[in-house]
Amino acid sequence: MTPFLFSHIRTLVLGAVIVWLAAVAVYAQQPAQGLIQHSVSPDPVVVTTADGSKHQFTVELAVTEREQQQGLMFRESLDDDKGMLFPYQRADFRSFWMRNTLIPLDIIYIKRGGRIANIITAEPQTDTSRPSKGRVIAVLELRGGLAGELGIAPGDVVQHPLIVGSVQ
Repeated sequence: MTPFLFSHIRTLVLGAVIVWLAAVAVYAQQPAQGLIQHSVSPDPVVVTTADGSKHQFTVELAVTEREQQQGLMFRESLDDDKGMLFPYQRADFRSFWMRNTLIPLDIIYIKRGGRIANIITAEPQTDTSRPSKGRVIAVLELRGGLAGELGIAPGDVVQHPLIVGSVQ
């Protein structure tokens, strides 16, 4: 092989590697691409506190196992009137973690009938397990700290058609 030909092959290989690395870098910076688009519930979630205050949220639904695994990952913000609802077919012990979740969230565990079992304000990007206190039928995620700001607490009632036994 002549030095001239070797030089051209080396340049082509290096160019191909650079293009591949650039493509990988661009893809890595686009985590939202290819993610699930959750459907927005036509019915709002309404939380009624012990003092009778009502708080309404427009929620995205995480119904399938894949949707539930993704949850609110990679979101950079969550408006105060928005959230995500995870309804389940049967009541069971649940636990959430925050891997790839960029914002703090209130994880609100909901028992059959719509009563809040417990609320955990979770810091982002951790694998710490955050369990329910008892068997729950649904989980509502809101902006971190919002439940406390609104006076939402265990024992309050959450209403939505997908919450089994929910008071209507």
